[in-house]
Amino acid sequence: MEKTKSKSIIAFTLLSLMVLVMSFMAGCSGGAKIELSSKIQTDYFLNDNLNVTGGQITYTNEEGKVSIVDLDKNFVTGFDTSTYGQKEFTIVYEGVSTKVKYNVYNFVAGNYTEIAQKVINKKTGEVTYEDVTQDQSNLIINKDYTLSLSMHSTNNEYKYTLELDGGFEIFTKLGEEVSSGYYEDGYMYLNVQENEDVQRYSVFEIKA
Repeated sequence: MEKTKSKSIIAFTLLSLMVLVMSFMAGCSGGAKIELSSKIQTDYFLNDNLNVTGGQITYTNEEGKVSIVDLDKNFVTGFDTSTYGQKEFTIVYEGVSTKVKYNVYNFVAGNYTEIAQKVINKKTGEVTYEDVTQDQSNLIINKDYTLSLSMHSTNNEYKYTLELDGGFEIFTKLGEEVSSGYYEDGYMYLNVQENEDVQRYSVFEIKA
């Protein structure tokens, strides 16, 4: 009787130890997970399409096996460039997910033609517009943060930096600031004159 009781106690103890070990191992594994393991595009302009070129994710299954998977657009949900701001999209693979932050700038690259001059009277706050129908300047804005400005038969190449709200600054290739402006509702406003009395912008409309 005592031997049977001792065997039962030993068996129960061993079973308890096995349960504890399995619970510990399960806790250490943490379940399946994924993470973005390569750089992808995270800066976009308004209405840009998602670009995951070169993207890869690291997938770890519940047993701890690790595999590298090429990122596909079909893995992504919640991507939106119809409005600007700091945002997040979600990558979903094999039932697990991770989030990626990205920026959408209030800006649209393309070819623009000057259509008007916007004049702000700093003393009164009055805003007037002057149509431009001759000697129109042209502005070509590229997504690689370079631009070309053709004005009065001269063509100049510049770089630009952006703020999320569409404000921008223009620099020479040597880094000297030459102008600034902003994008709003399909139009580019380029600062061409500013003093204590007046601020003047060239207004550019994107070509169809």
